[in-house]
Amino acid sequence: MERTTTKPQLGRVLVNADNVSFSSPERRLFKGCSFNVRERESVALTGSSGTGKSVLLKIISGKLQPEAGTVEVPKNIRTSYVPQHIGELNVAEGATVGELFMRARGLDQLERRKAELERNLAVGDSDNLKLLAQYQEAVDQYEARGGYRAESEAAEILAGLRFDARTGGHINLGTKVNEVSSGQHTRLLIGQALFARPDLLILDDPTSHLDKESVRWFSDALRSPANAALVVTTDSAFIDRFASKVVEITQTGRVFSFSGSYNEFVEKRDQTLAAEEVAARSRQQDIAKLEESVQDFKAKGYVRRSGVVARRVGTIETRIEQARKELAQLPSVDTPKRSDRYTPQQFEILRRSGEDVLAIHGIQKSYRGRVAIDLPDWKFELRRGETTLIAGKNGSGKSTLMRMIAAVAGFGSFPPDAGSIVLGQSLVTSYYAPDREGVSGSGRVFEEARAAMQTPNEGKLRSVLSFWGFDATEIQRKGIEELSKGEHTQLALAKMMLRRPNFMLLDEPANNLSTELIRRFVESLRGYTGTLMIISHNSEFVDQLKVSKVINMPDGRVAHQ
Repeated sequence: MERTTTKPQLGRVLVNADNVSFSSPERRLFKGCSFNVRERESVALTGSSGTGKSVLLKIISGKLQPEAGTVEVPKNIRTSYVPQHIGELNVAEGATVGELFMRARGLDQLERRKAELERNLAVGDSDNLKLLAQYQEAVDQYEARGGYRAESEAAEILAGLRFDARTGGHINLGTKVNEVSSGQHTRLLIGQALFARPDLLILDDPTSHLDKESVRWFSDALRSPANAALVVTTDSAFIDRFASKVVEITQTGRVFSFSGSYNEFVEKRDQTLAAEEVAARSRQQDIAKLEESVQDFKAKGYVRRSGVVARRVGTIETRIEQARKELAQLPSVDTPKRSDRYTPQQFEILRRSGEDVLAIHGIQKSYRGRVAIDLPDWKFELRRGETTLIAGKNGSGKSTLMRMIAAVAGFGSFPPDAGSIVLGQSLVTSYYAPDREGVSGSGRVFEEARAAMQTPNEGKLRSVLSFWGFDATEIQRKGIEELSKGEHTQLALAKMMLRRPNFMLLDEPANNLSTELIRRFVESLRGYTGTLMIISHNSEFVDQLKVSKVINMPDGRVAHQ
């Protein structure tokens, strides 16, 4: 993708990772990880699920210690770290979004300091030089931190992240934080981190919480010369929009780092691997020739009859041993992870559903104190075999609509306030949403997936888990509590495939998947004869789907493809 903005010249090193290694309880995640992040540099950290990307961010943020190697971060730099999982926000009761933002830049304290000094000057001697100097210092600090433009800057960020009324949202600086849905907490903290103007932004998979328009705005914000950024993402299109360097953790634990776009990174990485492969083959050929010479000398009895030959053979054997050690040190001879080896799989149906799958009429729904869906005259019907995309901006009611449909199918209680949702006959429904993956919090991956099968078939079970990126050598002992966010999604989709539903409701299923797994996912849906409803802002996923209808929220307008 062509870039429209060029970053200023890079400055000092903000992060220097040198030969860093880390292991999970079951295996090594990465080894020899070395790269740096400089001022005004935007770095994408990518790789398959479970390779340790989030762990590496925690090490850089000082929340974990590496097993080996060092991470150097200057003590005087300001960082903002937004993890992948957000719990309840640590704010005072009744605190507003504006107060949350101002706190991030220290403007709340400066506001109080200014107000206190103003009161002291008003009731005391207004000619008090010491008070006047203190007041001037507070004003200067407030101005230096952008205090007089703070509200307009914060409002710009809320608009860019599609929070405010102009962009279809309902959140402004006066909104109380406890009125913001938990699903929007991460997006809110991303906005707070941008507003904080840190030297270094550290963000873990931020685009899984953003729609297409927000991603476009966010990409431009990350290219701002005001700060450096280190961002975990598997979205190659997003990487091309913002990154000036790409760091990848492979499934064998090796780390590659190259400057440039994602496509340039792939080219440089593949050239490196190809060169290493040539070197490895050359070394293997040298070893084979030397071993052949040794065998020839021994077979003909020269070693027994001649001390000179025996010494010559000893020298060759030493060379062979040295060559083997050098070969073992070549990175390209690492054994590929078994999750790279898989048998193609398809989503299948347990049984054929009725022709009429879904009928919706005149629905309305209020949620968290606001009207989420207001379609009193709307009618929608879904037939067997159709694929429907529910599209719209953040906050337009997409997930609310799908959640109501899922509730009718037995997934929780979330009825419409008015109107009707009716499902057809003989349906086997599966529902995936970011906050409802359908995966237990403990146990083993293998048993969790096996429980989804109508008829146990260990061969099929292993094939499906391998298809979804799980190492066949690890799945029987791998614990669910050890899974990354991406691996949770992979397990949820594997269970869905094993259950063989004829009606699938998928809310952002591609958010945490690598480019390779998205490709497999799309291929697995090509021959699906069931019915699909999908919400996704991942263009890499959506653009490859064969969509029959698009429901555009919030007005419910239906476009036939």
